[in-house]
Amino acid sequence: MVSFALVNVSKATRCARCEEEITEARAFSARGVSAGTIHLRCGVEINPELARYLFDAARRPIDDLAALRARVELRLAAERDANRKVRGKPVTVEQVRDHKGRPRVRVLAHETGPNTSEDHTTYRWLWQLARIEHFWSSLREYAIVWDRKARDTRVDPAQPIAAAIYYQCAGARVASFNGKLVEWRALGLAAPVIGISGVGARDSKVRDETVAKVRALLAKSGFDPDDAPVVTVIDADDAAREAMAMALDEQANKVSLTTERRKAEQVMASVGDLFEGERDDALAQTMISALKRFDRGNAEQKAALVERMIAFARRAPLEAAPLLRGVERYGIVLERDALRAIIEGILSHPEKVPAQTAGWLAYWQRRELPSDELTALVQHAIDHGPKKKAAKLVYTAWELEIFVREPE
Repeated sequence: MVSFALVNVSKATRCARCEEEITEARAFSARGVSAGTIHLRCGVEINPELARYLFDAARRPIDDLAALRARVELRLAAERDANRKVRGKPVTVEQVRDHKGRPRVRVLAHETGPNTSEDHTTYRWLWQLARIEHFWSSLREYAIVWDRKARDTRVDPAQPIAAAIYYQCAGARVASFNGKLVEWRALGLAAPVIGISGVGARDSKVRDETVAKVRALLAKSGFDPDDAPVVTVIDADDAAREAMAMALDEQANKVSLTTERRKAEQVMASVGDLFEGERDDALAQTMISALKRFDRGNAEQKAALVERMIAFARRAPLEAAPLLRGVERYGIVLERDALRAIIEGILSHPEKVPAQTAGWLAYWQRRELPSDELTALVQHAIDHGPKKKAAKLVYTAWELEIFVREPE
C-alpha cells in the first residue's frame, strides 16, 4: 500500500492518481516515487489508515478536514465490520471509484527478483512498472498490494480483491512451492497474471522455460495453469502498463468474490481436489492453510480434513510430516486415535525418517497420552525397517526418553 507524507503545495502540480491539478495548499507526497504528489482526497482512498494518522499529526490547517476525516472513519469502520468474527449490523460503504467512475479494486502481488548483478541491471521491478503502485484500464483502477502479511488479504468492501500478479525474473530460480498461491485460490481469484522481466526475457527460450516453471507452480496450488496470461516486460513503459492492465481485466472478469467466512470452505475444497489428484507436493501446505481455518469449518469438514491427513501420512510420509507446523501453530487438538494414525503413517516410510518425526513424538508426549502406546509405535517401525532407518529412530526416541530396543 502506498506510503506518503503530508506536504505543502506551492506551485501548479498534477495529482499522480487522478492527473487533475492540485489547487489546495496541502497534499500527500508518495514516498520513493518521483512526481508522486497526490490530492488529500485521493490519499484517503489509497491509504485511509495512514491518512488518519497524518491528519492527527498535522500542525497546519487543512482545507475540508472534517469531510476528509469523515470519509476516513467510514472506510475504516466498514473494513473493521467486514472482518469481525461476530457480526452485528455492519457499516456499509460504496465501492471506491476514481475520477472517471472506474471501480477501485486490489491486486495481490508477489515478486521474485533476480539472482545475479547482470539481472539487476535489466530487471524491471513491478513497482517501477506501476505508477504509484497502480495500473489503470478502461474498466478499473487496480491498486497493487504486496501480499506479505495476513492483513493484506483482509476484506475491504470499498476496494475488493479482484486479481493477482506473480512477477518473476526470467531465468532466475522459480520457487518449488508458495503458500500465498493457495491463499489466492481460496479467495476465489482466477489464475494470477504471470509477469516476466529481466535480461532473460529477451531470449524466447529462457522466457518460455521460466513461464513453464511458473505455470507448474500454479498447477501445484490448484490453479488452471493455462488460464494465466503472460505479460513480458522489457521496458517499464506505457505499452507494458497497458498490457498488464489488459491482462488484469481478463482475470478480474473471472473472479468469484469470496468473503472471509467462505475462505475455510474454499481451502477445504482445495485440499479435496489436491488429495484426489494425488498432488502430494502441494498438499501439505494446502492442509496447513486449512488447519489455520479449522475452527471455522463445520463438523463434516473437520472430520474430512483429519481423515485426509491420516491417509496422506500413510501415502506420503515425507510430504505429510510438515503438517506438524500447522497443528502446532494453530493449536489443533487431534483426537488420540487420529494422532496415533498420523504418527503411524509418518513412521511407515520404508527407508527414511522424516525430519519432523521427533516433533510428532514430542507432540504426543505433550498431550500426556499413554507412553507405552507411543513406544510400541516406534518399536514397530524400528523392527520392520532397514538398519539405517532403525538406528536413526532409536537415537530420536532415546533423545525424547522413549525407551525402545535396538534392532537385533
